[in-house]
Amino acid sequence: MQLLHLKKKRFLKFLLVCISYIIVIFVTADVVEKRMLNPEVQQKKSEERVTYLLKKVSKLTILPSEKEIPYILPILNAEGLILAKPFFTGSQNGDLVIVYEKAGKVIVYREKDDTIINTGPLNVAFIDSVLEKNNLPTDDQQVEEKVSEDPASSTLNKKDI
Repeated sequence: MQLLHLKKKRFLKFLLVCISYIIVIFVTADVVEKRMLNPEVQQKKSEERVTYLLKKVSKLTILPSEKEIPYILPILNAEGLILAKPFFTGSQNGDLVIVYEKAGKVIVYREKDDTIINTGPLNVAFIDSVLEKNNLPTDDQQVEEKVSEDPASSTLNKKDI
């Protein structure tokens, strides 16, 4: 009888420990999830990522003013971009297009090789086009539309990319 009582006690202790571990795991997962979904945390991570990328690129080329924060867009459809504009020849999916709109400069950067694929002037808005060719959503209200006066020009035209 006493042996049965001892086994019950051990089982209850074991069960209590298991339930405690499960509670700790769920609470920890909830805290981590809330932290990961926190917009302030995401904003900080995004800013750190941009700073990190620009620091790497600045070792390879001279960047425009530090006051201008560039658009950084991933290339998801390199073939479409290359067909639309030879400027992107040599680019691959995963490369980054860094656009300094005010300074009028575009940089194609491959992070995995720490290499600049190409740089060029930007004389018309082209961000929407990069988004369109990469099948990403565009927001025409945030990006001012500009029209190239010379469609045969060698500078980047947003609509071509």
